[in-house]
Amino acid sequence: MKKKSNKHSYPWQSPIRCLFFFLALVIAYLLTLHMPHKEFATHADTSKITIEEQKNVDNAQNILTKQEQNGNLQKKKRRSMSAPKSDFDKILSKIKSISRLLLMVGIASFIGALMEARCWYRYFGASLVKITRKANLPEIIGLAMPIALYSSVGANSMLIASHEKGEIKTSALITGGIANSYLAHFSHSVRVMYPVIALVGIAGIVFFTVQLTGGFLLVLLAFYIHKKLNTQDYTKNTIQSNIIIKEPKSWKDSIKHSILRSCAILFRMVYITIPFMLGTEWIIKSGLLDFWEEAIPYQVAKYFPAELIAIVIAQVGGLIQSASVGANLLAENMVNHAQILLAMLIASAVGNPIRTLRRNLPTALGIFPVKVAFTIVFSMQFSRFIITILGSLCVIWYLK
Repeated sequence: MKKKSNKHSYPWQSPIRCLFFFLALVIAYLLTLHMPHKEFATHADTSKITIEEQKNVDNAQNILTKQEQNGNLQKKKRRSMSAPKSDFDKILSKIKSISRLLLMVGIASFIGALMEARCWYRYFGASLVKITRKANLPEIIGLAMPIALYSSVGANSMLIASHEKGEIKTSALITGGIANSYLAHFSHSVRVMYPVIALVGIAGIVFFTVQLTGGFLLVLLAFYIHKKLNTQDYTKNTIQSNIIIKEPKSWKDSIKHSILRSCAILFRMVYITIPFMLGTEWIIKSGLLDFWEEAIPYQVAKYFPAELIAIVIAQVGGLIQSASVGANLLAENMVNHAQILLAMLIASAVGNPIRTLRRNLPTALGIFPVKVAFTIVFSMQFSRFIITILGSLCVIWYLK
């Protein structure tokens, strides 16, 4: 008789992760004590700035000179030249900052997990069937769409089975695949949306709005095209389906599940996100990224300073890591919300094609025919890429 694999459900059940947790606290302690002090960012090469920009710089210098003569800056200088913080003050200040981040993420994660455990998406089932019927799509498309919110493979398998039986056309298969792909992306986004918004506020709200808009517009376009090209009326057709819909957990189990899941996220944040967050702050304040502003033109550096590189790199580890780094830099007054949004959008534009080749395309090829898989995956990724680039340009225009 084969023994079941002893898989750890939660990170604190793993001795190795507990060791990582302890080491992360030690690393965070050392980084906090030896954090360099840097008040002002390095200025980029200004040899190519425009005449108008040079006038603005000159005007700013004149204003600063007058303020210094009036004594307004002398108070700030005296405060900055006061006795440096003790080790205890440094630790206490950083504990307060990190505790606020963990509290916001914990509350947001609990809400998101509770909604998922209660199967919030089941309320969309009936309305989705009505929408697909108006687009002249078979009822199976509407039945599969809510399932894609928790299992895109299961939803797409339903469609491919109907297609192989001749119940739906290839055009309906592509349209349904696009809708399922979007809903799976939407479901994944919701799981991390609450913590990210809790960390970076308005930047997170706009980021997810931009990310989800491109796919939503593509789904509407696919529905419209299918309705124009297919005149068959499915409003009177019903499908007797034995589909097993995921049932919601009880409130007691849902609350317990949500607490454990939010604690798991916080545990991972301590041994992954916090050291990474403090490490990027140390790198920036130590001047290791100053080469960026010295190497690129001033017109680029003023919109994308060296601090944003850390946010872009952090997004390789996930949106929560990226938002945590951005929130820490925001608390240190090193970036603003618009710059955080720009960094997250650029990281998404760069990372999405890589994730497509690594994960999305192989999964689709394992379910759909080759042409259908390529059509679904690349149309979705192209729409997201275009809307992300447009969003980035809007942020740059706002920063002007």
